[in-house]
Formats: sequence, C-alpha cells, structure tokens
Amino acid sequence: MYKFYMTLGMCALTLSAYGASHTLPDGLSLKEGPLNIKGKAMPAKIPQKCNVLKIEKKDVATRGAEANSIEGTWEFQMGDYYFQDSALKTIILEYEATIDGNYLWFEDPDNVNMPLVATYDETASTVSFAREYFGPLDVSLDSPLYIYQDPFQLDMDAMAMVPQTVVATYDSEKGTLTFGPNYGIAWGAYLSVNDPSPMGYLGVYDLEGAYKAPEEDANWEPVGNATLMDGWVIPAFGQDQSQYMYEVPLQQNTLQPTVYRLVDPYHLGMVESLNTSSRKGYIVFDVADPDHVVFLKSNAGFAYPQSGIATFYCYNMLGYYMELLAGQFTQEEIIKMLEGEIPFTTFKDGIVSLGSIVDSQGVTVYDANFGYQGDPDGGYWWTDRNTGKTDNMTAAIYFPGVTSGISGIETGIEEPVYYNLQGMKVTNPQRGEILVKRIGDKSVKVVF
Repeated sequence: MYKFYMTLGMCALTLSAYGASHTLPDGLSLKEGPLNIKGKAMPAKIPQKCNVLKIEKKDVATRGAEANSIEGTWEFQMGDYYFQDSALKTIILEYEATIDGNYLWFEDPDNVNMPLVATYDETASTVSFAREYFGPLDVSLDSPLYIYQDPFQLDMDAMAMVPQTVVATYDSEKGTLTFGPNYGIAWGAYLSVNDPSPMGYLGVYDLEGAYKAPEEDANWEPVGNATLMDGWVIPAFGQDQSQYMYEVPLQQNTLQPTVYRLVDPYHLGMVESLNTSSRKGYIVFDVADPDHVVFLKSNAGFAYPQSGIATFYCYNMLGYYMELLAGQFTQEEIIKMLEGEIPFTTFKDGIVSLGSIVDSQGVTVYDANFGYQGDPDGGYWWTDRNTGKTDNMTAAIYFPGVTSGISGIETGIEEPVYYNLQGMKVTNPQRGEILVKRIGDKSVKVVF
C-alpha cells in the first residue's frame, strides 16, 4: 500500500448534491488501493461476561423525555488501520452534527477530515449511513473524480470490504452511537459515476463508536494524588496489580461532594505504553454509602486493539447491576437482591476496596468489572482464553495521605527508560518492539 500524494484542488468545494452550506476540506490526499486489510489478533486474555444472577436487561416502559438533542459535538472512535501510513490504532475524530432537511451531517469544525452524512430515525433511535454521492471534484486530470461515501462491513474470512448500509443505535440519554462489529466508512474517488471500483480513497476507517462530547465541566476540584491498585486493566496483561501500584490525580465534584474521579489513569503507570487511546479518561465513583460504593459509567481512556478494546468503562458489581436494572428497581432494592451474591465496594479509612466473594454456587465473584464499546454497560471480567479461568481483579484506591497497605508506587512523574532484551538502551522505541520499561527501580517487559 502506497500513499498517492496528489493534493486535490478543491478548496472549500461546495457539495452541490446537498446544498450550498456543506463543503469538503482543503488539501486532501488521495490514497491509492489496494487496501491493507487488518487482521484480528487472538489475545491470551478475553472479556467474559460475569452476569452472576443471569438477569437480562429489560426494556423500561417509560424512558422519560429525551432531553438530549442529536445535534452538537460528537467524538467518533475510528479504527485507523488500512494504509501504510495509518496510525494502527483507534483515533478520535471530532464532528459537529447538524440536521439539514432529510440528512444528518457530521462535519469537522476544523475542515480537515471528510464529513459524514446520514439519516436519523428519531422514532427507531437509529442513524443510518448509506452510500451517498458527494459530487465531482476538478483535480486537473483529464476528467474529474467522483466522490462517494462508501459504508461497509469487513468480511474477516474473505478479508474484504462488503458494501453495506451501516445502521447505528442512538441512545439519547447516554449520548452514544453504537455500531455492529467490523463496520466501517470509506470515501471513494471514482473516475466516473458508473465506475465499480474507486481509483483511490480519501480515507477508510473502522466505525468503533461515537459519543456526544461532554460540555466543559468546571465542577471538579483537585484533591491530590490517590494511589491506584488497578484491577481493571493490569490483569489483562498477566501481571500482579499489587506490584504495580501508581499515583493518579484525584478530583472531587463540587456539586456532589461524595462523587470522586481518577483523572486519566491509563496514561500513567505500567499500561501507559500499551494504551492506544488518545482520549483523556476517568474512573468515577460515589462514596455516599461507604458500605455500598457505586462506580459510575465513564470512558476510562483506555484502548487496546489486540483485545478488541476501543473504549473502556470501569465498574464495580453494584454499578453494573444498577446499569442493567436501571428504571426497574431502586438502589436499595438492588442491594437487597444481590446480598450474598456479589461483593460490595467499601470506603473505609480513606481506602476504596474492591475484593471478591465465593457466591452460593461456589463461584469466585470479583467486584471489579468493565464494559467496552460493544457493551458499555459493564459486566465483564478478564478470562484466560486457554484455561477459562477468571483473572484476579482485586482493586483499591488509596486516597491522598493514606499509606497503609501501599508499596512499590509508580508516581508517573519520572520519565520511563526503555531497553531491548539485550540490555541496551533504546532511545527511539518503535511500535511492536518488545522492550523492558524502567521507571526508577522498577522494570517491566512491555510491547511498545
């Protein structure tokens, strides 16, 4: 795959097919086919659903008014894998959504990335991306290029892009668009409107999810640095989280003082070099009831394509069941229902503790669990692909000033130093290299 460096002469070109208010970005580059279709890795650790009580989520008869408009700022999680110069990771593209007649437009406010156009069915809560003709572009060739939006589903057996309308589910309450597996979007450049194959592409991405960007929130104030024993991500890499505790900034909500959040925990610590997400993330929890702490849905800012993770949400079991049973039971009813079946997170002496219990069926139930882009409501543990055994997902958050039980802390302040397996220092690590990462007196083997 080679990039075809031809700058398209189409400065602020109007898309006449859809009206004069929509334009294509300046200075786009045409990428020449064929595509370098990505393969799916088979990681040792896989997400495994941990629905202890086998309760299925039911539709709630009365959802209430949908106050959130689909218009506004959206952040799309795009898998950038298809070209030699691709980032080979999930990237975030920001769009402004506006409804124009029968179409829902997603346009880059910086006019850099290609727009998306869809139709919105408010009754069905779906957003459909079909093949759409954007118009001809005069690129000073013998004939213009004709630009189409080409949605597809990736056939992993044939390793081919299958043209298909992509339908996303819109959750107005959560502000999310959820796509099915292996769906993507391309912008093809054709030599004629009847040409079956594009000359090249202005871009090709996996559609991994989208969410309404939160408005700037000033209702948080710093508390100091907490110490995290991470039971959500570190176990996925076969490591003992108690040996890799590290400091993370902690904030308190000024409107709800019992609600706290860890700020961007996965761009620190041992998993920093493995994290392909560019999004700032949070782990949010409410300690109003110290015997029943609840972890709330929030993008934690972690992605790891080898395990199929593009978006990651940190939960505890009570938080998971509150999502699962939202609108059907009160928190008190859920706690009573789950007594003896799940562990409950506690907040004692400045320590938030997520442990485990053996339930009535003799199964070890870990409190920490997670959701991801395919099922963001939580309920997953890490399970060894070969043995089927659930990993130890014990977790803890030590508030600032608490030292009891803490050892071997990574502060996240000292810069890491990398060495190859022969012990030689590596100044410019390359993605995919197996290296030894050293911070202070602690070392860990990582894949950069």
